[in-house]
Amino acid sequence: MIEVEKSSSGIWWRTGYSGEDMILAQNQLWQQGEKLFRIVQLERLSVEYKELDMKDPEIGTHHQVSKKEFCRLIKGATEVQAGSGPNFL
Repeated sequence: MIEVEKSSSGIWWRTGYSGEDMILAQNQLWQQGEKLFRIVQLERLSVEYKELDMKDPEIGTHHQVSKKEFCRLIKGATEVQAGSGPNFL
């Protein structure tokens, strides 16, 4: 079951993927092992994200995938909170 919520800061998705709710928002940063993913553009059915280099967060490659593909990509990843590491946010 997928719910779409609109907020003043943009569109958020709340999914029941893997039995846990996952909330996606623009500019969110996710860490999956040694990889970092920042959501650049969030739309109803697609996500544009930038895969960042941990050593130099200014360097990265842009990708556009479906929301479902992105959720699979970050399955098991942890959200990096503001101020919890190098200047990624």
